[in-house]
Amino acid sequence: MAQSSPIPIGKYFDTKAGYRIHYHEAGTLNSTKPSVLLLHGSGPGASGYSNFKGNFPFLAEQGYHCIIPDCLGYGLSSKPVDFIYSADNQVELLRELLTHIGASKVSVVGNSLGGWFGLHHAIMYPDEVSKLILMAPGGLEAPEKFVSQMEGLKELFRIPFERDFSIETMRKLFSLFMYEPADTPDVVLAERLEIARQQPVEVYKTLGGTPSTPRLGEIKAPALIFWGYHDKFVPYRHSQYLMEGLRNARLVSSNRAGHWFMIEQPELFNRLSLEFLNE
Repeated sequence: MAQSSPIPIGKYFDTKAGYRIHYHEAGTLNSTKPSVLLLHGSGPGASGYSNFKGNFPFLAEQGYHCIIPDCLGYGLSSKPVDFIYSADNQVELLRELLTHIGASKVSVVGNSLGGWFGLHHAIMYPDEVSKLILMAPGGLEAPEKFVSQMEGLKELFRIPFERDFSIETMRKLFSLFMYEPADTPDVVLAERLEIARQQPVEVYKTLGGTPSTPRLGEIKAPALIFWGYHDKFVPYRHSQYLMEGLRNARLVSSNRAGHWFMIEQPELFNRLSLEFLNE
């Protein structure tokens, strides 16, 4: 596995149910400030490393302990076909991992699906989440209300169900994540294509959960929200749900970004995230 792995191999943790969670860890666990838990999105072949390789080393260099897992069904983690890939179940597995590491409190950085998990974690276990940094989080509205309007999201769900994992198809999909299609590098394909082909369709078929919007007011953690104006996966208007529902939130938007704000504008994302974490 080490010779053919499309992404660097970090550490593994075996859950109580026997699933194996792969994760990277950077920086040193510090009892005086929360660890930073970085949660990736749901794109085919996604992993914590591929989403955040341009961000977590910076935060670790600034003194933060960073945990970058591959959620079950993604990256180098287990990909069972008999698992319900709901937000509830994924968050419970992540909490097992945090207990294993010894991170009792975290600031969650979540992109898309990972943002949904972060919101869910903060709602269900408010004392465990110190701050939220969200990039176009999912789970704010029932999918049937907006999927048909979003070019990228329609393609994202089509590919795994039709098992259409050609290089050309995947290159087109990844170009939709970003505002500047020319920015789609070959390394994105190399990191994600092999993993995408290994993912069972259940990863997408059983993805679900109750929208977070009605319970946003229960979240105690302050939130920093990034949203690319040209997002083709989660509507920009969803940012208003967060601004209206959360107790303490600020929004950073850009007309030079799509769905991958942390990849498209890493210097801005890293700087503002550090300032927010340091507050």
